[in-house]
Amino acid sequence: MARKKRHAIVKAYLDAYNKLVVSEPVLGPDARDSIVISVPLHFSGNHRVEVTVTPFAQGRFILSDMARTLGELADGGKSITAAVALKK
Repeated sequence: MARKKRHAIVKAYLDAYNKLVVSEPVLGPDARDSIVISVPLHFSGNHRVEVTVTPFAQGRFILSDMARTLGELADGGKSITAAVALKK
């Protein structure tokens, strides 16, 4: 009985959480399709974590937290301009 209730509660939570995850397709300069997945981080002041997922090889993907990388550059004193954001 308790196991069924736990399963129902976890399923309801994950179903609700799944509706809060947003994604956006991105076409990179090398013509590989990527997707940005934005996941809510409720325990951190309603912030979101954004991860870019890019196919790398059959069944393999590159995961990148671009916003964090740029934030770390800014924290290190680097000016974040359009030129820096577009630099390869």
